[in-house]
Amino acid sequence: MPRQKKSLKYFETRDYIRCILKFLISPIYFYVECVTSYTRTFIFNTNMIFWHSFLVFFISHPFLFYESQDEQRKSEVFSFTICFFLICFLILMISVSFLLRSIQSLIHVQLGLFGMVLSVHSQIFCIFAERREGFDLNIIRIIDAVAVHAYVFFYLLFCNLGTRLYVRLPVKMMPFSFGVKLYVKVIAVLHLIYAIILLIGLESQNQRYHLKLLISSFKIFCSFFISVDAFSMIFTDQFLICKHRERKEDFETKKPIGGTICHVAIRRAFNKRKDFGDLPADFQYDDDIKLHPKWYTKYQPCVEFV
Repeated sequence: MPRQKKSLKYFETRDYIRCILKFLISPIYFYVECVTSYTRTFIFNTNMIFWHSFLVFFISHPFLFYESQDEQRKSEVFSFTICFFLICFLILMISVSFLLRSIQSLIHVQLGLFGMVLSVHSQIFCIFAERREGFDLNIIRIIDAVAVHAYVFFYLLFCNLGTRLYVRLPVKMMPFSFGVKLYVKVIAVLHLIYAIILLIGLESQNQRYHLKLLISSFKIFCSFFISVDAFSMIFTDQFLICKHRERKEDFETKKPIGGTICHVAIRRAFNKRKDFGDLPADFQYDDDIKLHPKWYTKYQPCVEFV
């Protein structure tokens, strides 16, 4: 059940219609909204982009880089890809406990987003370079397989699924709040140019040309939203450390209002400034953050929103 109401007994007809439409338009969106809290999914567009894209990236790999199933069976690289996937999955299962952090850090968010951008662009390059002279096909296949797995790894580094407190920007600094920011428009134009270059550069005689064009366009679309989040977090001069909220409405009804635990300023950005702008009086610098000891205890999902 979507997190718009506390219980089904409070649902009105329009709420049921809204849920049905969401499910029909995007079952993934509907499912993620049902099973996760608001702040674990909707604070960054990258979260929803990931849940809509990672399966497409995995499933499309053999169709993009192998012309037939016979070629897959004969290819040692394809066998390597399957083994690599199983090994990565095993490592993920073993390391899952290490991914549960009490407090999310800005550097993890920045590295995760940067790595996701790099991964997506590596995949686009592989589609462009596949079966072109001067590029070894097997190396291209390996690069794409590694990039797809790296995409998942960097998302796990970026996301706040296992944290008690998470990192976000102040509302006024978010990319699409109070109007679209200038850097968002610049990134949009760059991605549009990127898409045009790819359209011209892809060989129309290439086998499965339309599939490659479709997947490449989808990856450029994903890259745009991830790049916007990456730029906003990498070049920010301040951020918030917040407590998770299960529903959007909880931002205004539960204390602390907005979920904010601490307003943090990047010291290197403010060292040479005389004017601290609208920073609150109780702000802390990023290299000297001191929070209540209770936030450093082990993450417990069952009591997270109590």
